Amino acid sequence: MQIYDFDACETVPTLGYGGRAGRKIAIMHEGAPWLLKFPESTRLFPGRDKTGHHLPSYTTSPLSEYVGSHVYEALGIPVHRTRLGRREGKTVVACKDFATEDRLVDFAALKNTVSEGILESGNSSSGDGELLADALRVIEDAEALAPVREEARERFWDMFVVDALILNNDRNNGNWGLLVKRFSVELAPVFDNGNAFFNKRNPSLTRQRLESDDLVSQDIRASRSFFKSDADHHIHPLSFIAKGQHPECNAAVLRIAERLSAGAADAVFAMIDELPEEAFGLPVAPPEYRELYRRTLDLTIRDHLLPAAEKAGQ
Repeated sequence: MQIYDFDACETVPTLGYGGRAGRKIAIMHEGAPWLLKFPESTRLFPGRDKTGHHLPSYTTSPLSEYVGSHVYEALGIPVHRTRLGRREGKTVVACKDFATEDRLVDFAALKNTVSEGILESGNSSSGDGELLADALRVIEDAEALAPVREEARERFWDMFVVDALILNNDRNNGNWGLLVKRFSVELAPVFDNGNAFFNKRNPSLTRQRLESDDLVSQDIRASRSFFKSDADHHIHPLSFIAKGQHPECNAAVLRIAERLSAGAADAVFAMIDELPEEAFGLPVAPPEYRELYRRTLDLTIRDHLLPAAEKAGQ
């Protein structure tokens, strides 16, 4: 695979991007604007000053963004284009701007249009989490979603299942939504997958957890969703999926499992194998991270998604 040199790319200082995780700039690459995401420094993270902490100096969010996005792509779910490269001496990920001619309206803005009386948590959006029931009410009630409501339901549950697969715990209200065009609306492609695959874990702890499948399985089961239960507790998505109590979630599990079995899993593992250990003298995908991606995906598919799909299909 190609690792790109973005150092010579012109910046677009008037084009800015939101989000909380790390530095982002706009560049022109191959005649189009791309969002360039740098690894986030952990210098000010809680616990960084404690002895024995397991935080690296920088997160692996660019690599997580690339791998997580390509999992979505392999599964046939619309997702933004991503490329790995270097800029200013760091390994970065470039994400092609998909809203240059359209207006992105995120889910937080859609939530603001819904009557407060039908939402348990009100209209405000928090980085701490969202009641699953409220998210589902917004999908059913937001007027802007009317032309794509059925597709929005399917996309929501596809993201719920795939985020569980890639261990993405931050599918928040600011990173999915609609593209508003002049005469129509459509769902935005999936974007912002940088919180996948334990992106705040240092290499030594990664190697330690890879010593047995039991340890990897513990980490997988402990993964939690951005969405919360009615009791205001973060949902463990794989436990939720295993219970099989939501028909639309079950349908998404069946869709994803079928695509994995039909070749998507092989494509994902091939993509991981192609990741270079380093490029331009910078680390890109050290062996322990490639092994982490392979093992977590393999165990999640084998021990969780496929059994859940078998149960849902009965």
